[in-house]
Amino acid sequence: GVYHGTMFLKDVALGKKVDVKGKRVAVVGGGAVAVDAARTALRLGASKVHIVYRRTRGEMPAWEEEVHAAAQEGIQFHFLTNPVAAIGTDHVTGVKLQAQKLGEFDAGGRRKPVPMEGSEYVLDVDLLIPAIGQAMQVECLGACQDLSFERAGTITVSPSLATTRAGVFAAGDAALGPATVVEAVAQGNQVAVAVDN
Repeated sequence: GVYHGTMFLKDVALGKKVDVKGKRVAVVGGGAVAVDAARTALRLGASKVHIVYRRTRGEMPAWEEEVHAAAQEGIQFHFLTNPVAAIGTDHVTGVKLQAQKLGEFDAGGRRKPVPMEGSEYVLDVDLLIPAIGQAMQVECLGACQDLSFERAGTITVSPSLATTRAGVFAAGDAALGPATVVEAVAQGNQVAVAVDN
């Protein structure tokens, strides 16, 4: 009853049998993967689809037109809400949710969601799709201790995509944050020209 967002979308794209017909689905997250997974589940015949996001609609990193389209299609949003636990033994029967309020500012300059005690409730679902927490893994850059990072966690680059370490370039999500494949490929081409120069 738990199907990770990227795997769900990958399996659908590869034509694998993904059974959501008639199921109640909850997708956790506010980015492009979450909204895409929710809209895909609805198109595949889910009876009800919910998006659970711990911040406000205005803070969702997904593209506004995608969020608007999801709402128009009937996907139900639960803002300032966070999952606490999956419910069920052999299979998911629900997800326990807890309301959040905005607290102090975090390192990224956004107000941090804080749980509201006593606000827990259970949303009945058959399938839970987590679509959160995708971030660049910087541990593999151990030899590049002198790389500089932006507040958003991306690598600092010059207009030619050179990093603060001589001879090291960064492109795509590492430099842009979550973006499109087209933008990443374009930057890959730009890096190739910069390295050649």
